[in-house]
Amino acid sequence: MTIGTQDPMQRLNDEMAGVKRQLGEFIVGQARVDFRLDRLETATAGLRADVNGLKPDVSGLKADVSGLKADVRVLKAEVAGLKADLTVVKADVAGLKADMTVVKADVAELKAKVAELKADVTGLKADMTVVKADVAELKVAVVATDDRLTRFERATERRFNRVDARLEQLITLVQRPETRKC
Repeated sequence: MTIGTQDPMQRLNDEMAGVKRQLGEFIVGQARVDFRLDRLETATAGLRADVNGLKPDVSGLKADVSGLKADVRVLKAEVAGLKADLTVVKADVAGLKADMTVVKADVAELKAKVAELKADVTGLKADMTVVKADVAELKVAVVATDDRLTRFERATERRFNRVDARLEQLITLVQRPETRKC
């Protein structure tokens, strides 16, 4: 009696090849996610360094502004006391005004840089959201692949159990006295 079935080992090998291919795709996807995370961490560290580098500049500008305000108060007191030196004081005030314009321009430039950094941070947050979504998708895919592997293992075990049962039946049939006469 001939039974026409596919070789269970071949089917198992085919299924295992498919699982290995899926696992390879998952590993490649995970490597891409890791690479993205590394790039984002590097970019974030660079931004932090830039922000930390700007902090002393801002502090220095605040000190300069405070110093200029003190100079203006001193100059006003001198103007009241030294009307004869009015021309000299006016020249000093003009110089201070020019410094204030420079300081204001510097402050405006710093504000623009801060706005740019905020935009970069917002972009990085958006990138992190995408990366988190990718990681969540990969986790779901891993769970699905794990479930599929579990199902394949159970199916394979059932198939081997059926083959073992058939072999036991065949051995029993072969060992019967009436089948030995042939």
